[in-house]
This record gives sequence, C-alpha cells and structure tokens, in this order.
Amino acid sequence: AEKYPDKYQELIMRQGQIGWGQLLYGRFSSQWSKCQVRFRQEMGLAESSRSHGPTWLMQFIRIIWNHVHQEWITRNKAKNGEDSETRTAANLARIKRQIEHLYTFKDK
Repeated sequence: AEKYPDKYQELIMRQGQIGWGQLLYGRFSSQWSKCQVRFRQEMGLAESSRSHGPTWLMQFIRIIWNHVHQEWITRNKAKNGEDSETRTAANLARIKRQIEHLYTFKDK
C-alpha cells in the first residue's frame, strides 16, 4: 500500500479490512465515496446529485453487478447451452464425463 499516494491509504486499509474480493458483492468501504468527493473537488468539478459520493458509489456498484451478471449468463450458456441443441450436447458431455469417472472404479 506504500506505493500509493497518502490520500488513498485510508481507503486501502478500510477496503483491506472488508476484503478486496468483497467488491464483487457490492461491499465497498465508505472511503470510496469520500475519495470520489475529494477527486471531484481536486478536479474543480461541480457536485451534482448523480456525482455525490454515496450516489456515485451506488451507481458504480450497479455497473459492477450488471457486468458480473452478464459474465454469469455467458458462462452458464457456455456450460449448459443456450438452446435445445446445445443443452443436449452439454448434457451428453456431462454424462460422458460421469461414465468415464465411474469406469475408473471398474477394477477396484
């Protein structure tokens, strides 16, 4: 964390306490909002209802959740198929793997 500017140290420490992996679940430290407000002030940007720290954070979380949800949909389509033909192929592949696994116990 030392390689980051001092103004981010509190954010890094607080998010570290929560866990960085928790970001994908929408568990952000309130320091994110404070950093957003400070950033806008440093840039000379006017505060608006949409850019206000807590509102910005909720919008940011929603963007991440939408992205994670789309990734989940894409993964499930790839794993389970997206139409009857690809679902059948996925099921057959799954059954084949199960049979091959069971065959490893044949001579035991």
